[in-house]
Amino acid sequence: MNANSNFDKSSATSGTSTGSRAFDHDVKIMVNMLFARLHHIYTHKFESAYGDEDTMKYAKREWAMVLADFPLRAVELTIDAIRVRYAWPPTIAEFLATLSEVAKPADLPDAREAYQQACFVGNSPLTQYWSHPAVYHAARQTGFFRLRTEPEQQVWPIFQQHYQALTLRLCKGEALEIPEPPALPPPADTGPSFDLDAFCTEHKVTPTQVGHLFHYLELPFGSQIRATFRARALNGLKALAVPTEALPE
Repeated sequence: MNANSNFDKSSATSGTSTGSRAFDHDVKIMVNMLFARLHHIYTHKFESAYGDEDTMKYAKREWAMVLADFPLRAVELTIDAIRVRYAWPPTIAEFLATLSEVAKPADLPDAREAYQQACFVGNSPLTQYWSHPAVYHAARQTGFFRLRTEPEQQVWPIFQQHYQALTLRLCKGEALEIPEPPALPPPADTGPSFDLDAFCTEHKVTPTQVGHLFHYLELPFGSQIRATFRARALNGLKALAVPTEALPE
């Protein structure tokens, strides 16, 4: 068994249930480096895990499929961390969990801090302050309402899973952004303007007496609710013996 051996043709392009993929030279070099270092770190434990050439070949292909899009520096930082963290060669899942911790962007909060921030978001998440776009996206994928209402033991594992996946995307160099808040709808058409002061002066009433009857003018022009409140205004003005011929629709 040789942990430094390069991918052969079959291991680099063989198909699996998830499809086939050809790996470029840099990916092959990175995975060979990873396995060589793991061999030196774990010695006989590594040999026990990868005891024959076929196991080594297919293991390298699986690791390459997972690590192909990560920069070399992220992989190197993770190797430095796992050698003091794991007594046995790590699984791919353990390696990725460590990578998401040690190679994440410097401005990214840890998962617990992100979770606490997400739990206190209000009903309008796009208007809230978010320390990092990944926190927003993890909260959105988890569900803003769930974060506010469900017990931590139920919702924290879900948030943590989403947050780690987003962290790994950032470690690959992907950029995340918070979407812009939706634009406010244009103001409703309330019809032609109406001079209430002039109306009151002409008919010898005060705004205090009749002002409440004209709230319908603030409602959308042509709507049923405006028509309903206009009818109430007509009745109220008639009760005060105020002419209603000039009242707007």
